Amino acid sequence: MKRIICLIMTAVLLCISLLPITASAVTVYDYTLVSKGASYEYTDCYTTPGLGYTSVDGKELTDGKLPTDDYGTEWIALDYRLEAPMSAVIDLGKNYDDLGKFRVYLTASAHSGIDRPSECVFYVSADGKSFTKVGEGKYENDTAKHTWCTLELDGKVSGRYVKVSLGETPLTGVFVFCGEFEVYTIQGNDIPAANIPGIEIVDSSYLKLDGDYITKLHLDHTVEYVLKNLDSTEKVFAFDAKGNKKSENDVLRTGDYFAKIVDNTEIDRIYAVVEGDINGDGKINLSDYLYSLRIAKNNIKVSDAGKKANTDKNRIKNHITGVENMFDAYPHHPVAPDIHLNGFTKHSLTLAKTNDSTYTLSTTASNGKQLTQTFYRTAWGTWNIGALSVGGVNIAGGGTDWEYVFRAKGAKDGFSGGNHANEILVDLKIYDGVTGKEIKLSNGQKAQNLEKIKIVEKTKLHLGDANNCYAAVTRNYTFYGETIALECDFEFLTDMEFSLSYTCMFPVPKTVGLYCMFRNVDGTENFVETMEVGLADYSGPMYKGNAATECVIWGKKNTDYAFIVKVDTVEDSLDNFRNGSKTFYWDMNTTSNKLYFSRFPDSTYEKVEKGTEWHTSCSWTVFCLEDK
Repeated sequence: MKRIICLIMTAVLLCISLLPITASAVTVYDYTLVSKGASYEYTDCYTTPGLGYTSVDGKELTDGKLPTDDYGTEWIALDYRLEAPMSAVIDLGKNYDDLGKFRVYLTASAHSGIDRPSECVFYVSADGKSFTKVGEGKYENDTAKHTWCTLELDGKVSGRYVKVSLGETPLTGVFVFCGEFEVYTIQGNDIPAANIPGIEIVDSSYLKLDGDYITKLHLDHTVEYVLKNLDSTEKVFAFDAKGNKKSENDVLRTGDYFAKIVDNTEIDRIYAVVEGDINGDGKINLSDYLYSLRIAKNNIKVSDAGKKANTDKNRIKNHITGVENMFDAYPHHPVAPDIHLNGFTKHSLTLAKTNDSTYTLSTTASNGKQLTQTFYRTAWGTWNIGALSVGGVNIAGGGTDWEYVFRAKGAKDGFSGGNHANEILVDLKIYDGVTGKEIKLSNGQKAQNLEKIKIVEKTKLHLGDANNCYAAVTRNYTFYGETIALECDFEFLTDMEFSLSYTCMFPVPKTVGLYCMFRNVDGTENFVETMEVGLADYSGPMYKGNAATECVIWGKKNTDYAFIVKVDTVEDSLDNFRNGSKTFYWDMNTTSNKLYFSRFPDSTYEKVEKGTEWHTSCSWTVFCLEDK
């Protein structure tokens, strides 16, 4: 009898655990990074001469810089053949009593003998000799190429030394690539539950919130798909109608729900509505058709989510019988073209000097049409990238910035560089990009059968007084195939303060640039759809905050063309994404959009000292998809 009572009590407790917990106040935890710049030790790593996989400056694991290349020297290449188990130990410099979060950035997908470790376990120690296990980390993104393995504690632990053990071996291969190791203290703050933001969907999403219901879902939409469309996934979890937690790969059914849970308190809940799936079994079949008939006659009880999922009975019937797919009427998430930069593509280029203010570069694009790129002189004397056309159709903008533009404190008219003046020309020379021979043309002359064209332009930036320049710039343009590459060397001649500045941009018509896919450095992707007809007053949304060094841009109606815009220098071009805007896409006006790679904060100024040197590198490539 006691056994039965115990079972009943257990069942009751389990049911209670599924109910939302309400509270007037919740504890929200703030984390403070305490490991940046800390010293560390690690087990033996790959040391083959010349490949650079040993520690370059002894700060790779705690410098706050995430690797951006699969094989770059920002990774520590631990090799289990040399020493196992593999591990790293950080010395925080002093003892902390409130350590609460630990994470390590790892290569998480197998390639070239590199794979995720067999475990990721964190330990703390007061003396660096005797360590106590605090828990095992979990991957933040199981499908990303590189991702964080994170442990967040419910409480706090003490220690000066923090160790991560990465196992005896990787899951496959021989290497574990570790890019960053972070340790955080934790501080709890009690705030009113009503002040915690609820669940919201990003403006660009096809999905819609209708009160407590998320609509426009298809039968094959997963938990992961919805999470990618939320403005924040922090503390948001998915459950089925019975309260069982769902995984990211689980397909949604009508009646499933997403809950935001903070400090064991449910802050907000939204229910999934899959059109046609009235009974919530994840299918659309005869049962749903009968439900629809009985709902019309008001002789059946259906959940509120089921009522939302109900639609015209004939649509359900046609869907079941194959006459039409009811979801064809829904806008589908466009799939980004599967395009990647594959290095140099050989084309025969022609360079013509049209007049004193214009050079025209032309070639035959991969779709057989003529590709033309202009390079023009501004009214103040510098030369900039102009319009790009294929087959006589303009597919990338001229008359606005591609190159850098800086908001320098005190600058006349606000900005300097790019299309904003406050810059003088020092020298311009053009070369055969293969032989290095200088090309000199008179108006109307051409240079033909070139593989690469290199333009070296030297300029100086100022605040409105050309006699007082704050930076000297050397721009190295390389035109080859369907790619423009630009490398810039900056030398600051005086101290200067900057805000709201960009080191690479891309203006594009909506006809070929309605969509943008941000390829983020953590392996994730963020999709943006802009308005087909934007706002005439330039007040359209700016889709900010993407830690992306590469973006794919393409159109809805004109699908013959797509673009990759890429930045290679994360520190000098993007300041390692320290500012909030990061990489963003502006729904600029009625006909055009524009991509920005952001360098400084939007509203506060940061100082760059005299003598500072930057090297930035970026590229723009058009893909003519008819032949691909």
